[in-house]
Amino acid sequence: MINKIIDVIFDIKELFIINDKVRQEQQSGKEWDKDFQLKIMAAILEGLKNNPENCVVKLSEEELWLITRQVPITLMYGNITDMGIRISQKVYPALLSFHNLQEDWIDNVLSEVNNTAVTEIENVGN
Repeated sequence: MINKIIDVIFDIKELFIINDKVRQEQQSGKEWDKDFQLKIMAAILEGLKNNPENCVVKLSEEELWLITRQVPITLMYGNITDMGIRISQKVYPALLSFHNLQEDWIDNVLSEVNNTAVTEIENVGN
């Protein structure tokens, strides 16, 4: 079986958060995924050297799921109140791409969800 890899672009702050959250969780009992940690550390060092706004990391589906499990969407970092959302906005499309779910399909689902929510709100007012 071939393990598909996808490039995901994070900024350096996001990578520091991912490194910290995954490391903290893994200290609580599980064996560290050292390869994943080394991959994130290498991207951090590359970002420090070159462009901290565009750090490319090659991630597997399993590694993306690890990020979604360990980095809460509600995570705040200093005065950045949407850090968890920012990370999720990069991880979710990458995960969906592993299952050939295209952006137009995602847009259709989101549109349907939004339309349903608007209809429900309108019905509450009647």
